[in-house]
Amino acid sequence: MTFASFCEFYEFNQIPVPERDAFTISSVYGSLTLKANSREAFFNGRQLWLSFPFIRDDQGNAYVPRLDVIKLFDPLLRRNEIAPRKKVLGVVIDPGHGGADHGTRSRANYYEKTAALDTAKRLQAILQARGIPTFMTRAEDVFITLEERCALANRHRDWIFVSLHYNEARPGAHGVETYCLTPQYAASTADGGNPRSSDREQQPGNQNDALNILLADYVQAEMTKLHSSQGDRGIKRARFVVLRDTEIPAILVEGGFLSNPVDAGLITTGAYRQKLAEAIARGVGNYLDLMTSPVGKAPTVLKPVDRPKFRAPTASTLKPVAAPSAAPVPVIPNMREITRPVPAPVAPEQPPSADSEPAGTVNGT
Repeated sequence: MTFASFCEFYEFNQIPVPERDAFTISSVYGSLTLKANSREAFFNGRQLWLSFPFIRDDQGNAYVPRLDVIKLFDPLLRRNEIAPRKKVLGVVIDPGHGGADHGTRSRANYYEKTAALDTAKRLQAILQARGIPTFMTRAEDVFITLEERCALANRHRDWIFVSLHYNEARPGAHGVETYCLTPQYAASTADGGNPRSSDREQQPGNQNDALNILLADYVQAEMTKLHSSQGDRGIKRARFVVLRDTEIPAILVEGGFLSNPVDAGLITTGAYRQKLAEAIARGVGNYLDLMTSPVGKAPTVLKPVDRPKFRAPTASTLKPVAAPSAAPVPVIPNMREITRPVPAPVAPEQPPSADSEPAGTVNGT
């Protein structure tokens, strides 16, 4: 799709596309930042990854990938026109890993499976307190296969699915990211925009492409409020089994990097896990509100937030704490209990490579 027709249809102000520099256009739907020959974009200040690069040729003509127009920009920009709406009856919460599958771990041997289950229990308590039914794929430290998780989710028609994980990569990587299923014919974010022959196949989860990206956007928007701008790793695409074979709207959340000393120090505190659960619950709530709102009302623009200037963690905030019992966890109301340093400026990151998924993880295909 030509950049000119894209701007006209979505009512963006059209400007000449710079050869190298990122630029921002605005409309009633918000602001969109693009860069020639890049898959990185920002919607209202929040990072996105396109399936294919935004192209500018030598004559200055620019093109927005048609698949990204259909599967990314149209749902995000015209979210109030999404129809038919699917009223959500409840939330399937999927704590990643479990049992012999520990997932990744911090240097202090705090396991992903423990953090994921703790966060899931906190999320469950928050949602239930708001009258939202929930179902946990596991409520204790047991191993459940990916196929079993999908089967459990698929028994809950008209629900949504949220899988909770924590991340691992090179030590400098940090922050939060949200995955939803890669559209048919597109490459996953980690594949660098190079589709494979297998990407032509339609997966069960692709029937919810528009709803998947909206759910991911609402949740990522809330989670990034806990971090500096460098901690927003964006919405990404993958064909993880729990996204691919789940037939209800589904996302997979990565709540921070246990391989990063600062992130790990936060993740091992109950206060951070509580804040993350609250943020996910707010995102889920915003999605539920959209599904019950009238079709065609004025655009809802999720504006970027003013991120707090976090202080360096103290010894007490870095001290690991035990996961809670199965009993409901009370909500911690004071956001200022969380402290976090502002990372030093770094060069822009490339899309995640294979090393962003630890060996032995059960997220992958």
